[in-house]
Amino acid sequence: MPSRGRPLVAGNWKMHKTVAEARSSIAELLPRLPKEDDVDVVVCAPFTALAAAVEEARGSRVAIAAQNMHEADEGGHTGEVSAPMLVDLEVEAVVLGHSERRRDNGESDRALQGKVPAALAAGLVPILCVGESEEERERGDMQRRLRAQVQEALEDVPLDRLAEAVIAYE
Repeated sequence: MPSRGRPLVAGNWKMHKTVAEARSSIAELLPRLPKEDDVDVVVCAPFTALAAAVEEARGSRVAIAAQNMHEADEGGHTGEVSAPMLVDLEVEAVVLGHSERRRDNGESDRALQGKVPAALAAGLVPILCVGESEEERERGDMQRRLRAQVQEALEDVPLDRLAEAVIAYE
């Protein structure tokens, strides 16, 4: 899984790939990886293909990540997936705060305050996505926006666990 200080390349399949396509894509990817082991490689598969992707990538240097998770371990959250469910599938990481989740589902920095620590507590590597809108960039608010996203999302993460989180700029 992602190593501290090493570059990470992640491919997000978004809402693409059936179970069979996931197996095939991982099988095609593995022999194409560079021989050098100086970059961490993560595939972010859709929920329905996670088990197949994990199985196909087993024993390789490709880590499998989920594209989202709920902060609660269980409960009345129809359509959601929890960290323990992801761990049970042997998923190693989870993407949190993707710009599409923020835009299309109204996911806020405040919501991520619960998700990032929950991922860490379960043993998952949180891949926290941050970024600014075009309007924020044009106004010169990029730095302020990124700082606010990181500070709020990581507010409840213990200091000794901060280095376990990955921050991805979109």
